[in-house]
Amino acid sequence: MTSVIPPTMRSLCVHAYVKPTEFGIADIPVPKITTPNQVLIRVHAACINPVDMEIAGGNFKAIMTPPFPLKLGFDLSGTVVEIGSSVDNVAVGDEVFCSLLATDTGAWSEYALATASLLTHKPKSLSHVEAASLPMVAMTAVQALDKVPNGLAGKTILIAAGLGGVGSIACQIAKSVYGAKKVITTVSTDNVSKVNDLFGKGAVDEVIDYKKSDVLKEIPHGSVDVLLDTVGVSKEYYPLLLKNSGSITSIYGTIDSKSVKAAIPNLHIPLLVQLALDFRAGWKWLHAWWYGIYWQGTLQNANSPDLQRVAGWVDEGKLKPIVGRTVKFEDIKAVREACVQMSSASRSIGKTVIEII
Repeated sequence: MTSVIPPTMRSLCVHAYVKPTEFGIADIPVPKITTPNQVLIRVHAACINPVDMEIAGGNFKAIMTPPFPLKLGFDLSGTVVEIGSSVDNVAVGDEVFCSLLATDTGAWSEYALATASLLTHKPKSLSHVEAASLPMVAMTAVQALDKVPNGLAGKTILIAAGLGGVGSIACQIAKSVYGAKKVITTVSTDNVSKVNDLFGKGAVDEVIDYKKSDVLKEIPHGSVDVLLDTVGVSKEYYPLLLKNSGSITSIYGTIDSKSVKAAIPNLHIPLLVQLALDFRAGWKWLHAWWYGIYWQGTLQNANSPDLQRVAGWVDEGKLKPIVGRTVKFEDIKAVREACVQMSSASRSIGKTVIEII
């Protein structure tokens, strides 16, 4: 199967660090394969993640200096149109999905270049929109749960913000995949009744309306083995965890330089930035340790094996994507509005996906 690849494409990119209200679509050259392990993908759908707006706004310029125009977007689903000479895990015409590396973004484009080791075949049961919503949040949830000391089996886990991107994945697989004994989550008032409808009855044992109830009063102190912190509540929820055996895995805010380097290969981090990252992470760990809790931060590491696990759970019926909103690529006003919402505190349920074609 061969495809005619045009010389240029439409891409949602920025020419300087800007806010989402200034995002625009430009005609730029289609990326070319330059190394044997690369794959060119015709993008069908791409997902919006909060980190997209942080990169576009220059929040990471201390450690990342990407070239402009800066193509945005990590998560995509599409069709392979060209492969490098050493690629053997996918072929032209295959439908794939993945999360791109931070040093090679560009999912919000008609074509995107990806390293073959990031790709996995799209589950046949999913549309491109559904598949595009999964990679970053699913791999983040998987890698966070993988890091729970001594595993999650037989334990009680509290998942903060269960209807957010990462939370919606973790709630579905905490029991069915990782063997948790009890799953507790927090959601806003309007979403309490939606948890069972979205995840299936029994996936979550206790749903707490954090706007109407005090979580620290609803959950007995010292009764939670594991906290998956997706919104920055680690310190606040210390009393809920078992002393000397409770653990927190946080995807929010703080991460050490070693984890950043592992997630973003070939990234040069200035020494002072490394020291600042390690100090903040070390202080978090020490503060929790002093309280009798093990704390760790985690950052998504894009890779094919973990995404293959996700695809397998989809096929087995253990996991389904939660897409809260879709917008058309051509409707730049709607895209901007979706990006503004995604970077605010009032995000929609699940993920927001851009339909490219």
